[in-house]
Formats: sequence, C-alpha cells, structure tokens
Amino acid sequence: MSVETNRPSISDKQRSSDRVVANSTAGTDPVRHWNGRAWRQGLAASVLVIAAGLFCWTAQFLLPTARTTASDEFHGPMVVPWGIALVGNGVWILVPGAAALSFLLLMGARHYTRWSHWLRAVVLVLGLVASALAWLALASTRIFVDQFYSQSQQSNDAEFVIEWPYILNMSINPLILLALGILAALVVVRPNGRTSGAAALGAAAVLLVAGLLGTFSMQLFPATGQPDVIMQGDQQIQLQSWMQYWNQASPQLLTVAAAALLCAAVARIVAQPRVRGDFEDDLESEFAMDSREQATVVKQRSPAPVRQ
Repeated sequence: MSVETNRPSISDKQRSSDRVVANSTAGTDPVRHWNGRAWRQGLAASVLVIAAGLFCWTAQFLLPTARTTASDEFHGPMVVPWGIALVGNGVWILVPGAAALSFLLLMGARHYTRWSHWLRAVVLVLGLVASALAWLALASTRIFVDQFYSQSQQSNDAEFVIEWPYILNMSINPLILLALGILAALVVVRPNGRTSGAAALGAAAVLLVAGLLGTFSMQLFPATGQPDVIMQGDQQIQLQSWMQYWNQASPQLLTVAAAALLCAAVARIVAQPRVRGDFEDDLESEFAMDSREQATVVKQRSPAPVRQ
C-alpha cells in the first residue's frame, strides 16, 4: 500500500487566489490594496497645502506689495491689502493639510512596518508643534502684551502689518482641534493600523472630563476666574485668567471627545479577525504570510491523500 500526496500546482494557487478575489467582491473579506506611489503623491500634496497655508500667514512679511494698497487705484476708498486679507484664511488651509499628512503617515506606518516607529514619531512631532502653537494662541494676549498694544496703535497706519501674536490669536479654535485630533489619533490607532476601542474609550473619557470641567470652570472655581489688571503705559489692560483659557478650549475638548467615542463605537461594530495573506506578494507588509503559514495554508488547501 502506498500513500501519494498531491502537491498543489500553479493552477491550484491561481484558483485559490481567484476565490479570495471573489470573496472580496462579495464583501466577506475585502482585499486591501496598497499603492505606494499614490501614498507618496498624497504626502506631497499635503505638504503643498501646508505650504500654502503658511504663505497666507507670511505673505505680508515676505512681499511689500502684500501690505500696501494705493487708494487712488480704487477711486479713493481704502481697501484692505491682499496680504492682510489672506491672513485669516491661512489656518483653515494649514489645518486640513496637517491633518491629511498625519493620516497618511499613520496609514504608512501600518504598511511599512520597518519604518513604523519613525513615521509615528513624525506624527507625534506634528502633534507637539500644533499643541505648542495652540498654547501660544490661547495665552498670546497674556504673553505678548506689548505686541497687542502696538497692534492697536498701528491700526490706522498706511502700511498695516498683523503681528504674529495676533495671527495666532485669530487661529485658536482650529489649532486646538488639530493638536487634540493628532494626539488622540496617535493613542487610538495602533502601530499595526487597527483602531483600539479601549484606547478610544479611554481618550474619550479623559477629554470629556477635561471639557466638562473647562465648561463649568467659572462656576466651580469663581475665585480663579477673575481677570488680571496691569498697566501698559497710561492705559489699564485686563488680561484673561488661566481658568478662562481652559474655558475657551472646552468646546474643542468636547468635540474631540465625541469623535473618539464614535471611533470606539465604530471599532466595536466592525471588529472582526484579520485574515493574513492579503498581501501575499509584499514581504514588507504585516499581513504577508511567512513560510510556516504558507505551508499550513497549502496543506489545508491540498486534497486528501489517496489510499491504494
């Protein structure tokens, strides 16, 4: 009696791959395709969008024509220079670019496992820079008192320039959203690209408590919510207390808390075991099968031995 084992031929492998594609078409197990070229193009586009937002902020400093307008060109009325008109739009261009860049880096960290920690480190740096800018924007009226005073003095000058502290103060809300969103994404999204429902719930709880405390901070701590009064030359200036800054940031804290809570709910709904081998031909992918797993799959797909 002899036992003969039939080894899978190339046609067998082709049929098995066809079954995987068929399953993906049916929606049971979607095959994940990765386009490295499109990923790099997305990174370049995000950087260009960030550069456009920074240009809107800095055009008035870089180009003299961006901060002056001749009244005779508009038949007498004074018109806001185009560089000054762009300043308010800069942050609304910069924030989507930075958010898209962070998202693409996190997706790249999921695929390029060899560089995962470095890509996530870049996202962390983006979050810390956004946090620093958001903190400076919140406390700008207290830290840069002289610049705010000079800003009010030059409002009637022929060549008007919006100083950096004032630009940051105009950008408080989107900068806080960007900083909280990036840092929350780092906590919720694991290095392998999966969304952690437990981490999302934890982040949502922390942000929710911080947001609610900030919302009712003036009622809970009335003594610390009074403005500080200082003298600037001959003028008496009132500065916001630190508790008021917390109150000002509470809507953004609650917004990101709600987003993290929704992520936790979605992660719970769509949770299902991952199937390895979706990137069979890509050795850098986490989902590529090693030699032992390939042997196991081949053995399972092989027909039963024929006894004679």
